[in-house]
Amino acid sequence: MFSYSLMIFCITLLINPILCYIPETRLGHNSVIIHNQLLVFGGWKIEPNTSTYEMFYLDLTKPFDSKSKPWELLKEGYLLVYTYFSTSIVSTLDDDIIYLIGGYRLNITTNEYEDSNVVYMYNYSTIKWTTPEVDNATPRQETIGIIDNKGTVYILVETICIIGVYKREHFIMICKYFF
Repeated sequence: MFSYSLMIFCITLLINPILCYIPETRLGHNSVIIHNQLLVFGGWKIEPNTSTYEMFYLDLTKPFDSKSKPWELLKEGYLLVYTYFSTSIVSTLDDDIIYLIGGYRLNITTNEYEDSNVVYMYNYSTIKWTTPEVDNATPRQETIGIIDNKGTVYILVETICIIGVYKREHFIMICKYFF
C-alpha cells in the first residue's frame, strides 16, 4: 500500500527543483552585501549570449553548503536597463541605498546602448530604482567603486589591452553625494 506521506515526499521532490532559482552562468555582474544578503544583479549571460536585468540574492543568515546555494530571485525591483561591467556600492550614509555606476547599459525595449544615465540608485526597502541627477560624470565601463564614510564615491578605472602592451590606470572622484 502506498502511504500518504511517501506520496507527499515524492511530490515535494518533483516540485522543489522547479521552485528553486538557479542562476545562469554570467560574467560582468554586480554584487553587494546588504542587510545580510548577497545581492547579485545584471551581467552578461554566457548562454544565450545576452545581458540581463535580473536581481537575485543569497540569504547569508541561513546555513547553506557550497554545492546547493538557495538563491532567491527578486520578483520586483528588476534593473531599469540591461547592464554589465558596471560597479555597485552600498551607501555609507543610508544603508538601504545601492548605487549602480557606469558599465555597459542596454535599453530593455530597444536593446540599444543607453548613455542617458550614468548612475542608478536602488532603495532596498522600497524595492525601487531611480535615476539621480549627476553632473559631469563620464560613462565608464569595467570599473571598481568604493565609498568613504562621508559618502564620497571613488571609481577605479582600468583599461587593459588583451595583448598586454597597453595598460592605463587612473583614479577619479565621480561625485560628492548623489543628491
